[in-house]
Amino acid sequence: MAEKIPIIGLPIIGLMAGTSVDGIDAAMLITDGITAKKTPHAITIPYADETRAAIFAQFNNMKKDKTTIDKHDHLAQLIARDHAAACIKVISISGKTPHLIGFHGQTIFHDPDNGVSLQLGDPHSLARRIGVPVVHSFRQKDMANGGQGAPLAPIYHQVLINKMRLDGAVAVVNIGGISNVTLWATLWPNLWSDNDNLSGFDTGPGNALMDDAMHAHDGSSVDIDGKMAAAGTPHHQLIDTILMQDYFKRIGAKSLDRMGLYGLISDAEYQGQRLDDLPIKDRLATLTMLTARSIIDGIRLNNNAVRHIIICGGGSLNPTLMRMIVSVAPHITITTMEDHGLDSRFIEAELMAFLAARSHYGLPITFPNTTGVSSPQSGGITAYP
Repeated sequence: MAEKIPIIGLPIIGLMAGTSVDGIDAAMLITDGITAKKTPHAITIPYADETRAAIFAQFNNMKKDKTTIDKHDHLAQLIARDHAAACIKVISISGKTPHLIGFHGQTIFHDPDNGVSLQLGDPHSLARRIGVPVVHSFRQKDMANGGQGAPLAPIYHQVLINKMRLDGAVAVVNIGGISNVTLWATLWPNLWSDNDNLSGFDTGPGNALMDDAMHAHDGSSVDIDGKMAAAGTPHHQLIDTILMQDYFKRIGAKSLDRMGLYGLISDAEYQGQRLDDLPIKDRLATLTMLTARSIIDGIRLNNNAVRHIIICGGGSLNPTLMRMIVSVAPHITITTMEDHGLDSRFIEAELMAFLAARSHYGLPITFPNTTGVSSPQSGGITAYP
């Protein structure tokens, strides 16, 4: 296999701005696309107020009309500018110039059923600003070959599982705006094999719905530590109603964006009561429990043998959400990346660096069991300064 060819590890900066739009994560990884060496050079910076407001304005436009996509490049330039600022900070603290930058961009719209996935941000502008080649557009080749274009994380999660030396069926769950899961029945010591046991899918909501509820309530962006959700009572019958929808019952590769999330909850009701009818504390408790249950239900539906789940992403920092996940999976060991000596905050940024390296060397980044693509696909296009 190509993965066994000796390759040189490179310093690469990965950039990720998730669906929560809570900032830009940037991390430097030393990687050849097969192995990965973490560095301490990782930061999170907020979007500029102008950029964040423009992103949410675009989301709101899409809610009203899914065909309304900003045809001008002003927002793409703002996103590139803010990502460049993150790169400059990482370069400054590391003292190293990266060989490549892995740039995901800001997801605005993801509709895999119609072969569309839009991530805004001008990679050419970013390459010019930093003077380094930028690898971007990681999803498009996968979607052109019948894949969902998401999730992209499984191949990097596999590397992390290997480092933990965990055997058996393991799930890694990233809770960003959307939650996605990687399932891998490890074949120790066959460490670097992209085998048929690697699979992944979006389970459903992560932080996005909770964050949006808080923003609608008082203009804030997050229920800090899940304190308001902890003070509320989940509406379990309403959650049951939502989880009866086809998306949550579907086995295998599947993916969502914000629009898809809104579609799953917008019309849900139980005996005439809807999410928006609930007091804010109960609404947050319900949304938090919905995230917990959809994660565990999705894992059990796809592999009921999983006995170890590792949580990463912003959701791992929400103690109320973590308690709810444990409560619905009492016979499964739940840990976080921190429990294994890793940093949950920068896994997705490191992922983009890892995918940039794999794209650079022509290695596959998506697989039939992770995205539903027809055959393993490399991906990523390089923009040069």
